[in-house]
Amino acid sequence: MLALNIERRGEGPRARAARARCRSCGAAGLIAVLDLGMQPLANRLVDESDAGCDELRFPLDLACCPRCSLLQITESVSPALLFGDFRTSPR
Repeated sequence: MLALNIERRGEGPRARAARARCRSCGAAGLIAVLDLGMQPLANRLVDESDAGCDELRFPLDLACCPRCSLLQITESVSPALLFGDFRTSPR
């Protein structure tokens, strides 16, 4: 496994933030466990007319803390992006 060197990235200010330290104990040196690539936001249903359009995608990586063993995702998408246009059915 390869230790992650994580830096702040995003489409705009506060679009997403990558973690360099454990969410629980604050230890550095998270260990990459699983890379699921770039994924669209969950529960963001696409209307049939928009099916061919590009969707915003974000990295979905899982890492393990070497100190406390917490498994955690390495990127956090801003709540405004996740829930700003939240809908449960296509428009």
